[in-house]
Amino acid sequence: MDIQTNYPKKRCWIPFKQAIIERDGSVRACCYNPLVLGNLNQQDFEAIWYGRHFNNLRDSIVREEYSYGCDRLNCPVLKEIQS
Repeated sequence: MDIQTNYPKKRCWIPFKQAIIERDGSVRACCYNPLVLGNLNQQDFEAIWYGRHFNNLRDSIVREEYSYGCDRLNCPVLKEIQS
């Protein structure tokens, strides 16, 4: 099953379904967004996932601004959306 099936074709779905956890405990939304949204050495995953930073990113996507760290130049998802 295609994971994007339930999402609009013109919106990034990644921070609504997954996160990247780095070796040092840093949590980011995806490999094309450099912002560290939390750290597992300082708080649990649920607090990060439902926290202010992840919600700010998701809100910027819902508003179609992609302004919270999204890499408009290199992200393949955003390139497809903008085409």
